[in-house]
Amino acid sequence: KIAEEEVEAEEAISRKKRQIEFSGDDRKAGLILLHGLGVSLGPEVLCEAFAHSSFFGLGLSENTIVRCPAATRKPVGVLPPTFLPGQNFARSWFDFFMMPALSVLSSRGGENKDDLDAALEIVEAEIRALVDEGVPSRNIVIAGLSQGGALTLYTAIHTEYVLGGFVPIVTWLPLLRAEPPNSLSYWPVNRHTPILHMNGGADIIVPLSAGRATEAAMTENEVFTDYTYTEIFGTTHASTAPNPLTMPRLKEWLQQKTNLKFGANFLEIP
Repeated sequence: KIAEEEVEAEEAISRKKRQIEFSGDDRKAGLILLHGLGVSLGPEVLCEAFAHSSFFGLGLSENTIVRCPAATRKPVGVLPPTFLPGQNFARSWFDFFMMPALSVLSSRGGENKDDLDAALEIVEAEIRALVDEGVPSRNIVIAGLSQGGALTLYTAIHTEYVLGGFVPIVTWLPLLRAEPPNSLSYWPVNRHTPILHMNGGADIIVPLSAGRATEAAMTENEVFTDYTYTEIFGTTHASTAPNPLTMPRLKEWLQQKTNLKFGANFLEIP
């Protein structure tokens, strides 16, 4: 038994990944919103309005700093017209040449690994910017829609920063079979960080099969221990968030699971 315990301890040490955690002013929090393919979340004023509005947004207080980075415009395999001269109209975090339903079944994966790593660096630069403003890393939440949600999941797996939560919406796990989370040589730094994954029940772009395959991969052998996957009945890729069905669930989860700061007009849930 002692020998078995020693082996388990050695395996645990071998699976540790370098982790970075920053302290700061606990009265502050940060939210990084990652847009989907081709659709920037718009000027900072619109992005912050969504985050801070108690009427149609999240109802966050001014103590939650919101950052909405924009991907560059470049060709994308699933959008052939973007390869034509002068047609780089799509903002894209990474190139991908398979739709999610096929990608999650492919042993090669449908996403560009180098692009994903470059996009991860952009996200981590946003994390460092929030830390520089005094936000503790555990008070930072990353959320993303569609392709931005895929990058959110990739960040949860690969970042070295200890964060406060992840909210991938209408999305799938990139490189699911090419490098499944359970095959990594280390435990993710955010293994115990809460994750809320919301997909639309009537989404034909990221169908339920892609969402369910993602949930299975992320929770296999407890790679992630606080992973919640939910399907919103009847909603499509465009209507899943924000809408009256998803916003109350999202707000409740953020209030209960993360350190984001809410405004005085936010209705607290017992």
